[in-house]
Amino acid sequence: EEEEEEEEEEEEEENLEREREREREREINVLYPPKYSIWKITEMCDNFSKMADSLSLPLPLSLSEYLL
Repeated sequence: EEEEEEEEEEEEEENLEREREREREREINVLYPPKYSIWKITEMCDNFSKMADSLSLPLPLSLSEYLL
């Protein structure tokens, strides 16, 4: 019976730890959105540049011009 109680306590601790970890991740994601979005945007710009090069178009000067 004591073992069962110990196991339950351990499980509770693990759940709490997991919950704290999730909370930390949520906070981090709010402060610093996932990096892949930056990589994705960069990749899109690179692809746009390559496409423009292959069509020999002049490149827009800023990202905002890509989006217009």
